[in-house]
Formats: sequence, C-alpha cells, structure tokens
Amino acid sequence: METKHTPGPWIAQQDPNGRGDDWVVGIGDAAPIDYVATCWKRDAKLIESAPLLYIFAKEIAIGAYTTEEAAVRARDLLRKCCDV
Repeated sequence: METKHTPGPWIAQQDPNGRGDDWVVGIGDAAPIDYVATCWKRDAKLIESAPLLYIFAKEIAIGAYTTEEAAVRARDLLRKCCDV
C-alpha cells in the first residue's frame, strides 16, 4: 500500500475566518494558504513540523546520521515544533 502526504513546508497561522483560538496549518507562500488542518494554537507548531519530522524519520531509518548527529538534529526539531 502506498500512502500519500501533503508535501511541506507547512505554515501555521491564526485562522482569519475562525473563532479566537482557531489556527490553520496549510501550504503556500501567499495568503490565504491552502488549509491542511484546523487546530488549537498549542498544536499548530507540531502539525506544521510534520513534514520535517517525517523526513527525519526516513533519514534515521536509512542510517543517515551518527547517534550524536541524530541527537542534535532531534533536539533542534523538538525546539522548532514543541518549544522545548
């Protein structure tokens, strides 16, 4: 079975048509973006980072990093997607 995903990069922004705390994640470099998901602000960064996390997982699977390189990359991705 082949699965498909919406290619990144994805962009998170407050929904201009939504209620106060609604955020959207989508693709595109101009407003309005093409929506992929609607979510709460706290989830928007994680969803926005999904394409990068997917690529990282594929790179790990093929052995593209040493353990130390993978740890550094994982830390950087966590800072981006989760404000850790």
